[in-house]
Amino acid sequence: MLAKLNSDKETSKVHSASKDISTCRRTNGYMIENALLIWLNYYVDEEDNDVYRRTIKNLERIMNRVKTCNNNDSFLQLLDSIQNETVFIVMPGYFAQDTVPIIHTKSYLDSIYILCGDKGKHQKWAKQWAKIKGIFTQIPSIYEVLKETARQWEENAISISFSTINGEYISNEHWEQLDNLKEIFLTIDFEEKQIQEFIYYCRQEFAGDDYEQKNILQFEQEYHNRTPIWWYTNEGFVYPMLNFALRTLNINMIIRMGFFICDLHRQIKQLHSKQFANCSSNEIFIVYRGQGISKKDFEKITETKDGLISFNTFLSTSKDREMSLKLAQQSTLNLDYTGVLFNIMVDPSQSTTSFASIHDVSYLHEEDEILFSMNTLFRIDNINSISENNRLYEVKLILINDTDPDLCRFTPRARYMITPEVKGWFKLNRFLVTMGRFDEAEELYELLLNETTNENVKGYIYEELGWDKDFLGQYQEAITLYEKAVDIYQKLDPSNNLSLANVYTNIGTSWMCKGDLHNALSFHEKALAIRKQSLPLDHSNLVSTYYNIGSIYMAMNDYSKALSSYEKGLEIQQQSLPANHLDITDTYDKIGMMHFFMRNFSQALSFYEKAFEIRQQSDPLDDLRLAKSYRYFSTLYYEMNDPSKAHSSALKALELEGFDENSEKFMRACSFYNSSMNNRKS
Repeated sequence: MLAKLNSDKETSKVHSASKDISTCRRTNGYMIENALLIWLNYYVDEEDNDVYRRTIKNLERIMNRVKTCNNNDSFLQLLDSIQNETVFIVMPGYFAQDTVPIIHTKSYLDSIYILCGDKGKHQKWAKQWAKIKGIFTQIPSIYEVLKETARQWEENAISISFSTINGEYISNEHWEQLDNLKEIFLTIDFEEKQIQEFIYYCRQEFAGDDYEQKNILQFEQEYHNRTPIWWYTNEGFVYPMLNFALRTLNINMIIRMGFFICDLHRQIKQLHSKQFANCSSNEIFIVYRGQGISKKDFEKITETKDGLISFNTFLSTSKDREMSLKLAQQSTLNLDYTGVLFNIMVDPSQSTTSFASIHDVSYLHEEDEILFSMNTLFRIDNINSISENNRLYEVKLILINDTDPDLCRFTPRARYMITPEVKGWFKLNRFLVTMGRFDEAEELYELLLNETTNENVKGYIYEELGWDKDFLGQYQEAITLYEKAVDIYQKLDPSNNLSLANVYTNIGTSWMCKGDLHNALSFHEKALAIRKQSLPLDHSNLVSTYYNIGSIYMAMNDYSKALSSYEKGLEIQQQSLPANHLDITDTYDKIGMMHFFMRNFSQALSFYEKAFEIRQQSDPLDDLRLAKSYRYFSTLYYEMNDPSKAHSSALKALELEGFDENSEKFMRACSFYNSSMNNRKS
């Protein structure tokens, strides 16, 4: 009997001849990173005991690592070696009473589980020690408590992103990447083969784990017969694996689970439509979430009051305040955490976010759970201490919608680097490149290239591979790949000539980066000839082509031809855009710059002022664009021998760029301008 083998020494006399310490490492470890479960067990023969081995396997399914010690010296030695780990200890009752007072204050110690033959013998003294989570006569009873502890630890470890209302403190790069990935996944038509590839990946990850292999087999056989929410709330590998991937930003694993992220999001969205379609503003409700927050993150919460917060995962909440409060209170037992009860106000009539009650579709039917889709944003409304020792707080949040004015602070920057027409797997590739994950991007395209028989798609893939090489600065390799795309497009129907123009543009840009201006000009002119023939005369691609040609002439110091190209671009913009459109300001700047180089200072000033006037009237004001104008003014006034205006314009540019007048960089810039102006006068 397992209970007999793990009871106090007065009831169990099994001799142990095993090593002092044995370590068992699970291959996946998705539950708790850097977690260590220590089982202090004096009386089990590890090598010859089937019950022991089964027990270790069961513990491995819950914790990252399991170590056993069979004497005091090895146990204390192990504790002394702990670094950057969260420790959970299972120990016999007769040893616990003397040892718990010694180790209880250790910051790495999360919890203690006492295993004994006489529960009543230890209950009284154990109540004095908060980290003792229970007294057990059989180890299977510990499994369930450990599972709940691991689950709560995982909830506490969720990555959180922040943005203050004035934008002074922003910590949302994690959110940006996940939000980009989610939006990209939603443009991909996932197929059965992606599910099978994920299953194969899981089998490799869980090799040797019979328990999870059975879960994987069930997933393979029943995935389409059950809902995504059922799989997410099930006790198998899906929940910990997904949350591990989102928490650690494991891009490779997130991509493998992309089909599931989409399925889960869509089911929440579907349920939301059914449950809240006819809600009014009178149906505002509150949900709760209790968890521990690291001291660092809690400090950010206090600094971000009235700003935005996002939990970088699918967020589980409850309508049960008492249960949520209990979870927050339990988290305070770890001195590295602050217990937080999130009080979340939800107005279904105003929300554009997907959330739903999952009681009827969850694997855990007994919970009244509201599940929010991935990366939901909230506003931090209020923060109040609800304990005498200031270790427990209630933080009131308000669910925001897509029209919230501060949402732009969370809009992923990388999204602007990926053109809207790029979709699906191609969009994912662009994202991987912008994130610096070049090997994965190339591997993805090589895979797509081998799978497609569509020549037009092959041409596009060669384009994208060339774009990747351009991004890496490998311009000759990029040109070689672009030329493969040209070969394909030239053999296809003439309707593909715009694709050919795009490749010519890319080749021209690569030649320019290599410093070969004549080849660069040749390819941009080829692109212009095709676009003039195939596009409306007011198309924006014509403007960009004239820009490219103008830039080459400028690099050749042929400013009159550069000016002519920019003026042609301006003529198109004036026909197709409102007179105060911000895009026109960049063209005014370019034309002004050409006049500046040609020493036509009054003309340069005129165009710089036109750009400045539009920027001043923009709503909202863009400080960096205004700073750009002031820099042009400063340089121009310097050449016009007006040091006072040059100096004041330079200072305004620095102020708008956010440099404090007492900062070192600001002072250095002032010194430089003063020196320059004095030299100019002399």
